[in-house]
Formats: sequence, structure tokens, C-alpha cells
Amino acid sequence: MKTSHIISALLVLASAAGCEREAAPTAPRMAANTATGNVDGRIAFASDRNYADGGGSEIYSMNVDGTDVVRLTNNPALDWFPAWSPDGTQIAFESDRAGRPGIYRMNADGTDVVQLADDGRKPAWCRDQIAFTRSVDGLAIYVMNADGSDLRRVSDDTTSGQSPSWSPTCEQIAFEGPGGDIYIMNADGSGVFRVTIRISGGPNQFPSWSPTGEQIAFTSLRDANAEIYVVNVDGTGEKRLTNDGGGGWAIPNDERPSWSHDGMQIAFQTDRDRNYEIYIMNADGTGATRLTNDRLTDVDPAWSSSASEPPPPPPPPPPPPPPPVGRLAFTRSPGGIFVMNTDGTGVTQLTEPAEYSSYDPAWSPDGTRIVFTSTRDVPFFDLWVMNADGSGVTRLTYSSYSTNTNGYWSGGAAWCGDRIAFHSNRDTGDNDIYVMNADGTGATRLTVAAGTEYNPAWSPACDRIAFVSVRDGNREIYIINADGTGETRLTDNPARDDDPAWSPDGTSLAFSSDRDGNLEIYVMNVDGTNAVRLTDNAAGDQRPAWSPDGTHIAFTTTRDGTAEIYIMNADGSGVIRVTNGSGDRVAWQP
Repeated sequence: MKTSHIISALLVLASAAGCEREAAPTAPRMAANTATGNVDGRIAFASDRNYADGGGSEIYSMNVDGTDVVRLTNNPALDWFPAWSPDGTQIAFESDRAGRPGIYRMNADGTDVVQLADDGRKPAWCRDQIAFTRSVDGLAIYVMNADGSDLRRVSDDTTSGQSPSWSPTCEQIAFEGPGGDIYIMNADGSGVFRVTIRISGGPNQFPSWSPTGEQIAFTSLRDANAEIYVVNVDGTGEKRLTNDGGGGWAIPNDERPSWSHDGMQIAFQTDRDRNYEIYIMNADGTGATRLTNDRLTDVDPAWSSSASEPPPPPPPPPPPPPPPVGRLAFTRSPGGIFVMNTDGTGVTQLTEPAEYSSYDPAWSPDGTRIVFTSTRDVPFFDLWVMNADGSGVTRLTYSSYSTNTNGYWSGGAAWCGDRIAFHSNRDTGDNDIYVMNADGTGATRLTVAAGTEYNPAWSPACDRIAFVSVRDGNREIYIINADGTGETRLTDNPARDDDPAWSPDGTSLAFSSDRDGNLEIYVMNVDGTNAVRLTDNAAGDQRPAWSPDGTHIAFTTTRDGTAEIYIMNADGSGVIRVTNGSGDRVAWQP
């Protein structure tokens, strides 16, 4: 490790020899020159700028305008990843001076160095505790007292973790977790929650929790190079802060954010100047200003608290209210119908996917029966009905082979009153919308336009049906009277509009659309106006289903890597996960 570090430093030194550099510009805000803390605090960082005199990476500190640089450690080993004590009087750091990486503590002036842990990396300090990464039996997050006592592992055996960052209240820890994503957990290791969804291209790393407790800044390699992003702690509102195209440098990297104590600015390291330097920027990504100016490497910025700690962050918002009492029917891969309570408990399997595939459950108006699509007994999909406990399975439609040996099928049922709407290709080879009696008799075709129609959804009064059509070359939402008259197009968008679901009061339609780049849940008036986006996630959100009282919407999302069912308030707030192990095509019991 030491050898590779020296070789890298020599290469950087050779490439930079003879080059003159301009002086570092002034930062947006100035700091008083004090030893341990001031209005803006100080920034500690690691640097190998004294390589020539026999030093490796050492810990330094400076004012937040880049002045008054002070060397704190002087050791032939590698010292890096500094972390300030809350009062700004001490610094924890990582060092391999004992032969392997361990955690050390010193005064803010570099005196009284004490080893705290003989195996540890990337410390983070909060009140009288230090969290860090330990590599015993795999990467894991450990916590100890600031004097090194009471060492304990907090991440469990199934959750690898590194690069911890405390919440302002010291009640939670953000960290790099499985799959290259940012997670948070309670300080005791419980309540693990995945904050980011990794996008192809690279992992999300080095979380830094904002002093307000509302956001987490992090490094992401999704863009082929490292950039700084910020995200709300509930996983929403992800935003890219840096976008360094390079100015002649092919693949610059902006990494390892560290918030100022007031949450107004972020320090970070970047090689946009062809070697790593410390920069500072406003919390919205503007005003990036260079602080250090050295031929070698300056990395790992850590912003101290002010001499007097900032006021405590505002109390966290109250948890979202529990979902309304009720039951959900849903599909679980590879094709079985299940029911459960709206809090995710009481999961009961109604159909057996090993024998056949069953999908698209829809409740009867009185909540006692479920109509569904299945391939049981036939090679094509048909509609079946069963009691809410899975008994009394009865077939409603009958697929067959046409004269050209292509089969026809029926599926996608929606139940209202004593009638069931569904789609079928029985007459034209393309799916059309049909209605029939609840016993399967009296099937009548409603749509006649060329192209495929599917996903019917009844209005609460059973007088109109919303559906999806691809007659215009892409998926759009239409509405039609229950007798087949008055067909009207509601959406007109080059993107995909799908999955209409009628609100219980009959005034709105929820639907899914990728008009903003990926599938999200929207709601609009029943005349197609005033479309409002409810979800905002890098993963796909689709197939909404309203609660009977109209206060909640259940939907399917892949934000956890597999299709799962979530519930949110009707305005998009209060999102909670209710399945664990796959869930799709949800229907809310009346």
C-alpha cells in the first residue's frame, strides 16, 4: 500500500514539474484564523505535499478560505480520512502506522496522538462516539466511545457496510451498503433503509449527512466519472451538484463531500486540475472555488464545527400515518395470486404458481370474490373467479384456436356492479375492450378501432370505462361509455401513458407514464387535464390502485431491485413498502 502510494506521488510530481499555477481564488466566505474553531470552522484534509521530506500522506488543517495551512501529523505511514470532534478540539483519523489501517485520535493541533482501534478505516465522530469501517469477517460498521472503549458491531451479518456518516442527532448512520448504494440505519443497526438506487455505470459512495438532517450528499460513479449528488433522506429529490466536463481533462472526478456546520456549503476533492485539490461550493452546487494549490494530492476534506455548536436540527417530521385498514390482492412471481393486509401482514397464497400462471386480480364490488387471469387448463389466458379465500374457482371465458391456428385469449378484468370489463383478441386478433355479465355470459365488444386496447378501469358509477390504446403508435389513455359510445382520448403524449385507475369519487384518474424519462405515477382530471406527478424515483413506478376511501394509492415499483408493492398518500407523500419478496399488479379490496 505504501509503495503504490509513493509511485503514484512520483508520477504526479513528474507530470507537474515546471508548471506554474495561479494562486487559489478566494472562497465565497471568509474565516477567522483560530486554532480549533471559528465562525466557519476549519477544514482538515490529507495530503502528500511533504513527500519530498520523507512524509507520506499526512493530516493538515486550514481556514475555509484556504489560508493558514497547518501540518498536524508527521509520520512515514499514511494518515488520512480526518474526522473532527463535535467541539472542534480533536480529530480522529485513519493511519497504518502500526502496520495496518487503524483509528487514531489527536488534539486539533496534532499533539497527543492515541490509537483507538487496531483495525479500522474512515472514522466519523458524533458526540462521544466514533463510527468506522472494520474488515474483520467482512466489511462492517462498528461504533466505539471516543476513548476507544465499548467497541461494538452495529451492521448485521447480512449487510456489508463502510464509510459511515452520522445524522446530526447521532440516532442514525448513513453508509455505503450492498449493491453500491447509500443506506441508512439506526445507531444500533436496526431499521436499515436503502436511500439510493444504483444506476448502471458505477456505485454510490462516501455519504455525508447534512447538518439539518434532511439530505445526504454522496459521490456517484454513474456518469463514468465521479460526481457529487444530494438526495433527501427518504430517497426522494435526488439532484446532481457537480458536472465537471473537464476543460481539457478527459475524466475529472469530484468526490467525498463534507458539509459546513451550517449546511450552506460543501467541501470536496477534485482532480479537475489534473491532481486532487480541495474545493468548496455552495450547497446547491454553485460557486465552486479552489482552496488548495499543490503539485501533489490533497484529499479527504472534513469540515469542523464552529467553536460553539450550531443549534440542534429541527425535530424530524412525524412518521406517516399507517395505511387504512383493508386487504390487498396482488400477484407474486412467477404467477400466483396472494392477499394480505395493507400493512404487509397476513400474506396468504390463493393460487399455486407451480401448476399454472395467474395474474391481474380484481375484487368484486362486495369484496367477497376475485376475478383473475390464468392459464389453468388451457394454453392461453382466460378469466376465472374465486372466493376471497381461494375456494370455488370457476371459469368465465373460454379460449380456443382460430382457423389459422392462432389462439385467442382474454384477460385484464375489472369488476363494477354486476358486470366485468376485460380485453380479448377473440374477434380481430388485436385486443379490444369487452364487457360481460359477472357469470361470464353476454360478452359485448365496445372498441372497434384498429390497434390494441387493454387495461380497462371502471368509473365508480359503472357508466364509463378508461382504457389504454396503442392505435396511435404509442400507449395513450382513452375513455368510453359502458355502451360503447362517446369514445374520447384523454392523453396525447409521445411517451407511454398506461395503467389508468379511477379514484373512488370519480373526479380523477391515476396512471403511469414515462413522459419524464422513466415510469412514474401521475394523477389527472377525468377529462385528461391537470396531470400531476406523484412519484419521483430512478426506478419504475407503475400500476396504481386507489384505496376505497381515496386517501391512498398502492403501486408497484422496482426501487428495491425487485418488483414490490408500496403505498403512498394520494398526494404522493408518506411512501411505505408493504411487500418483501416481490409483489405486482395490486388491487385494493372494496
